[in-house]
Amino acid sequence: MDRNFPNPEGNIVSRRWLVVVGLFAVCFLGIAVRLFVLQVWNHKELAQMAASQQQDVLEVGARRGSIYDRKMNELAASVEMPTVVANPREIKEPAKTAQALSGILEIDTQVILQKLSSSKAYKILKRKVTPEIEKQILAARLSGIHLYPEPKRFYPQKELAGQLLGFLNAEDQGEYGLEKLFEQELRGQAGKILVERDARQQIIESQFSEQPVPGKSLILTIDKTVQYIVEQELSAAVLQNKALAGTAVIVKPESGQILAMANYPDFNPNRYSEYPIGVFRNRAVADVYEPGSTFKIITIGSALDEGILSPTEMVDCQMGKIVLASHIVHDHSAYGMLDYSGILTHSSNIGAIKIGLRLGKERFFRRITSFSIGEKTGVDLPGEVSGLLRKPDSWSGVSAGFIGMGHEVGVTPLQMATVVSVVANGGYWVRPHLVQKVLSPQGDLLAQTPVERRPVLKGLTAAYLKKAMEAVVAEGTARSARMDFYNVAGKTGTAQKQENGGYSKSKYVASFMGYVPASNPAFAGIVVIDEPRTGAYYGGEVAAPVFKAMAEKILRYMEIPPEKNPSVASLPAWRSGPAGGGRKEEEQPPELETVASAGETAEVLPDVLVVGEDEQLVRMPDFRGKTIRGVLEESLSLGMEVSFLGSGVVSEQQPRPGTPLIPNSKCTVWLSPNPPADTPAVREGAARRSLPTAGSKTKIVAHRGRSPMAASSPDHGAGAENGIN
Repeated sequence: MDRNFPNPEGNIVSRRWLVVVGLFAVCFLGIAVRLFVLQVWNHKELAQMAASQQQDVLEVGARRGSIYDRKMNELAASVEMPTVVANPREIKEPAKTAQALSGILEIDTQVILQKLSSSKAYKILKRKVTPEIEKQILAARLSGIHLYPEPKRFYPQKELAGQLLGFLNAEDQGEYGLEKLFEQELRGQAGKILVERDARQQIIESQFSEQPVPGKSLILTIDKTVQYIVEQELSAAVLQNKALAGTAVIVKPESGQILAMANYPDFNPNRYSEYPIGVFRNRAVADVYEPGSTFKIITIGSALDEGILSPTEMVDCQMGKIVLASHIVHDHSAYGMLDYSGILTHSSNIGAIKIGLRLGKERFFRRITSFSIGEKTGVDLPGEVSGLLRKPDSWSGVSAGFIGMGHEVGVTPLQMATVVSVVANGGYWVRPHLVQKVLSPQGDLLAQTPVERRPVLKGLTAAYLKKAMEAVVAEGTARSARMDFYNVAGKTGTAQKQENGGYSKSKYVASFMGYVPASNPAFAGIVVIDEPRTGAYYGGEVAAPVFKAMAEKILRYMEIPPEKNPSVASLPAWRSGPAGGGRKEEEQPPELETVASAGETAEVLPDVLVVGEDEQLVRMPDFRGKTIRGVLEESLSLGMEVSFLGSGVVSEQQPRPGTPLIPNSKCTVWLSPNPPADTPAVREGAARRSLPTAGSKTKIVAHRGRSPMAASSPDHGAGAENGIN
């Protein structure tokens, strides 16, 4: 055959080979491209898909920090309880599994079936089940159903201190109380569990990828036993008096540590969903009420501290009547001349009104705010309110009088507990607090609450008030708080509740605040009973006995030795009691009788002091060092009646220089041939011996309109912006 002729068979083979090679090249290129897409371009997405099929991450809550009382008794703890989790990919018969779980978990079958049909790897069916449910789940051996431990909040003392502690809601977040305020510190940091599965979706390994970090713990100032005593006595009192509610606070006056804070009605934080939301409120810091006569401690303490009221000065309580603007205010008894201690002991509203007016707007407001009335105490609890105290520029001309007896001002029980502590500790306002220490999860000290205190009253003023408050219990309106082996100091309060723009005739707030032992207080406290409805409503007969019952048990628990000679023999003896004294008296809220005008009242009640809204009062001149002639000239120009005792020049006078007066007021001056330069002890003794006795009523002439003279007499620092003696 001729070699120059083409070979058809060879060409065909070559073409076939090229086709095969080309096909292989195309396939290889496709595979390479696919591999590039899978391993480079879509690597991250595919890796995540693979991980989702082989692994799951479950978030597990951290153990919440504990809350302890001052003696390390647990008030709030966390225990591990199993959470029921389903893996729908492992469940072959969802309907049958849902039916079985419904009876165990007490959840509707359709709700469970919906979760079992989810595309997600894990669905939580029920958190923190009881040991009984755990046993039933394990016994059923249901494929795809797992149990994982989670911490559950538990309150071992049940109702004890419920409003203080608060609780955790369904999302494990703190609600109310310390659980809410210290949420960040208590909750810790959640951990993560990594679950590995094989190709059949069976779990082959599970481990923590992030360990949970437990929360910090709190050590409170609360004493579990004291809290229990206070709650028991408070609840008994509320039920006995068929009252709306009750609150009590017990504090250490020198440090501000709260030993107990109770409210009734109460609730069990373990079963909070079974209670109305209103019982969660901590009334001790969230409820505002008019304090009534307990506020007289601030009024009289302020006047004594300012030097505008002398401890030996007698105040004319006008036999129980005074007119403020368009209201006649009555005392519960007809009192004549009373010193500061007598005003507190017998709780004279007239005396407190006149002292409040003497203090005047600006000074009285400054003094009230120094006790943290009208502002928050700063206690470590959520929901605290500041109370109600208007600025002095919005006070009327008689507001200082009404506030002096505890009206026109709103306080919280905790605020008044700090007020009585001022007297108990010798004159210092101390910030109250509940959290004593913060501990790390390992038990190391992280923080400790310091004692914050500031002077409010002079030590001598506090001592005067102490004696007066002892007299209130020994012989005054709080006799039902007297104890056999301890001296008790305290003050009662009975206030009408506001209703429909006025004061209710049937709704009252009864209160008592005090401390014991009076000589060396172990604790101070307050009891407030809201709307007692069995007929009795006075602070002395409703609240004072509750404080006594609490105090007796607390003193025994604290092992405070009895006082050797509990008595009130050292109390001042120059007070005059009510007309026809000797009977047991009960403090009552001031009876307010509305009249058309102050002018009409002056004609009807000529012996009753009348104060109008815009009253301008002259001040008592300084007669010291003047002769009888000089005193007469100045007193006649003021329309003032003066009584002279002795001869020579004036060495002492009553009322004191600068005291606000009205025209036709009376004044007594003491004369001496050679008055010593400065012998206050002698003058005070002479003043005490010469003061009017009980029953001798000084007539004060009522007047209308503005006084005939401006307050142009010298101001020696003892007067007030406006007021009445």
